[in-house]
Amino acid sequence: MLMLREHRAHHVAPAVLSGVLLPVYGVLVFLAMIALVNWLLSFPIGFVLGGPRLAYATTAVLVSFSILAAYEWTHFLIHAPYKPHGRYFKAIWRNHRLHHFKNERYWFGVTSTIGDRVIGTFPDQRSVARSATARSLHAEQ
Repeated sequence: MLMLREHRAHHVAPAVLSGVLLPVYGVLVFLAMIALVNWLLSFPIGFVLGGPRLAYATTAVLVSFSILAAYEWTHFLIHAPYKPHGRYFKAIWRNHRLHHFKNERYWFGVTSTIGDRVIGTFPDQRSVARSATARSLHAEQ
């Protein structure tokens, strides 16, 4: 699949900024999926809460689009030559770099470490061996 090839290329050359952001077709697919899921979720929410289902769906879509934009911007900053100043962003920056340069099986979070903590992919970096495939994602070499 094209997106998998592009993701592998991103791991091979994480400093190439043109490969950091989602491609336009990926953004369009995500936006359509977000809109559809939020519209479908507005039915049960509207039934339980009552009120204007269109307002719920529209608000959810706008919030979801904002989250996607924040994710993309954060991912871009992590890969750009920008050096983080705040403690929170430094932690995110460090973890994502560990994902790219130490072991691709850990530290998936880009905007938060909560998911990694929940699914167990947030170990102490000293306890994780360096992966030979972090830069290739198991592509044939």
